[in-house]
Parts: sequence; structure tokens; C-alpha cells
Amino acid sequence: MTVITGGAGLVGRACVDALAARGHACVALDPASARGGVVSAVETIRCDVSSEREVARAVERVRKRYGRIDAFVHSPGVQPAGFGADLVDYDLTVWKRVLDVHVTGAMLVSRALVPLMARRRAGSIVFLGSIYSVVAPTFSLYPDGVPAPPLVYSASKAALVGMARWIAVRYARVGIRCNVVSPGGIDESRWPRGGFKKKYLGQVPLGRAVNVADVARAIVYALEAEHLSGHNLVLDGAWTSV
Repeated sequence: MTVITGGAGLVGRACVDALAARGHACVALDPASARGGVVSAVETIRCDVSSEREVARAVERVRKRYGRIDAFVHSPGVQPAGFGADLVDYDLTVWKRVLDVHVTGAMLVSRALVPLMARRRAGSIVFLGSIYSVVAPTFSLYPDGVPAPPLVYSASKAALVGMARWIAVRYARVGIRCNVVSPGGIDESRWPRGGFKKKYLGQVPLGRAVNVADVARAIVYALEAEHLSGHNLVLDGAWTSV
């Protein structure tokens, strides 16, 4: 059984579909699940991953109903009002909310699942990162009035890389692996206006954006590759190699 947080989102849903196609059963956790379940998932549970109580309740429900949890994909996203503000204008409440979902959520679900995986001496964890975990945005690409990815986004995604490496080393001897998959701009996502996408793709050596199928395949690979651990797999068309 694979637990996918953000399972009703763009990447999460693609991961559920990709894993289901390979015969993996998935439970999707998502705060939006009340609007309808994820079709390929065996179950969709409404859960705010920043809530300790909701995470504990959801994990216990999965454990009791399905008996084992083999893998965990953390792919939630949150962009509250004010998300794109510059550092000097950033609201602390927005900052904390983004970190709560991206970073604290990863910790809470990992904390709940690691003991279950350790008992079986097997488990695989993948966090959804970003190229901005390793490089800063190219601010010159953004036209006036269009915000670049904010500091909190880079900070939260970089934190996931550090967490993955810590988990990978700490729990290696009980068979648990942990990796990050860090895509560049995703083709199906919303792009800034003002010709940004064309300018962005002009900087990508492969000449195209990564798509959700690319990301899902990479996550499936990271889940299944038995000697891959503590790695940040960057999907950027060689963007960060230039």
C-alpha cells in the first residue's frame, strides 16, 4: 500500500494513476477529497497534513483497513493569498502555512509511517521537491508585476532535501529508503503571463517543460529502485547544468 499526500492534486493524481497501472494500491490523502475521490486510488481520505490529529487518524485508518503501508509520496501544494509576495513584504502567517504543509506535513506523515515500515524492514519514501531546492529562480525571466517563486517555496523544498537525506541515513539499516524528485516548471501547471513560458523554455537545453507523466514516472522509479536512497532526482531538461 502506498500513501500519497496531495493525492487529488496535479502531481499526486498522476502518481496514483502511474502506480495503479503498475499494480500498486494507493490511498490518497488530500484536504480537497470531499469534492470527489481519486479514481485510481482504493480510497481517498480527507486530511490536512499539517494537522497532527488528522494525520494520525488517517494513518491509523489505512493501517487498520489495509494492514501494511509500503511506501509514502509527499506531494501537497498550497498557495494561500499573499504566497507570491517579495521577502520584504512577506506575511508571517503565509510563511508558516506553506512550511506547515510542505515541511511539517512531511515530518508528521513520516513520523507515523516509519515505525510501521521499520517493523517490516522495508519502506520507500519520496518527497516532491523543485529545481528551486538547488538553484534560485532566474528573476530576470519574470516580467514586471509577475511574482517569481517566493523565498518560502525555495526554503520549503530545500528543507525536504535535507530531511530526505537524514531519513535515508538514519533508517537505512531497517530497510527504509528516502528520496526527492525535483521537477522544473511543469507543462500542465499554471504559468505566469507575459510570455514567461516561452522565455523559460528558451533556457531549457532540452527545449520543453517536464510534464506530469514525466514526474510520476520518476517518482515510481524512486519508489522502486532498491539501491537509490538519499538522492535528489532533478527533472529539469538540464536547466541546472547550464
